[in-house]
Amino acid sequence: MAKINNTEQYKVKEFVSKDDIVLGSNSDSALKTSNFSLGGIVDFTAEEMKEQFFHKETYQWSETDLKDRFLDISENRLNVIVVGQNNFVNGVMNGLYGVTISDTIKDGYEIAIRNSRTDYMTIVNNFKDAKIPLRIYTDNDYYLRPNETIKFRYNKRDKCFWVSGALDIRVSESDIDDILGENKYKLFIDSSAGESIDAMDMSTTLTAYVDRYFDDITDKVASWQWFRESGKTKEDQDSDHIWSLDKTEREIYLTAKDFTQNIYEHPITFICQAIIENNQKLIAKTTIG
Repeated sequence: MAKINNTEQYKVKEFVSKDDIVLGSNSDSALKTSNFSLGGIVDFTAEEMKEQFFHKETYQWSETDLKDRFLDISENRLNVIVVGQNNFVNGVMNGLYGVTISDTIKDGYEIAIRNSRTDYMTIVNNFKDAKIPLRIYTDNDYYLRPNETIKFRYNKRDKCFWVSGALDIRVSESDIDDILGENKYKLFIDSSAGESIDAMDMSTTLTAYVDRYFDDITDKVASWQWFRESGKTKEDQDSDHIWSLDKTEREIYLTAKDFTQNIYEHPITFICQAIIENNQKLIAKTTIG
């Protein structure tokens, strides 16, 4: 990292030219030396560099009331605290759709937005009608907590501000089940032979297990029962009933006789039933063939 008076500056390319060093302004207080060198590659005087560097802490926070859907950002107003009453912007609570910037904003400039309201503020992701939109890593809007700060970096090529650094993605209740698993018990069946049977072997072991939020809680099962569906005829159904009478373990080992001759015509379905706490019944099926 380039340093001036032991103060960290924005990282620049390892090999630079004078035109590469266009990162900001207002560096009078930071530049005290008459000469400055980047790894001995390029030398500039302080006067030459005065309008080309700015320090991360140069800009103070400025307050703004979100009365419009766009924040007004300028070279001297890159850290913005959103204050005031909670309100709706285009039907979105505290909606922020993008920013307006001056022509002097250079590629790589960072802005920081802090929500100082009493409620969430909605960063509307990649709003198409915004001249300079704010873009999040995901396709969803981002909800800025009270007193939370988010940073964006200007991308001149894409004409937008991309979120800079780590982003604390929060999801709605409807997304929780997809990520953590559903808040209920689920019964699964694993076959040691997969979904097909080797015609020369005709054997497999079926193992059932139960989880909740991806935690294995199989030991909470009070009883097991297996059933078979080998066909639709009355003979098939009677055979399946007899087959299930002694199938009361978590694991069952199947051989050719468990599949009946129907396996050569269509798949056979095996059903596991688990009884868990409060007599809750769980059902899972696996089809082999």
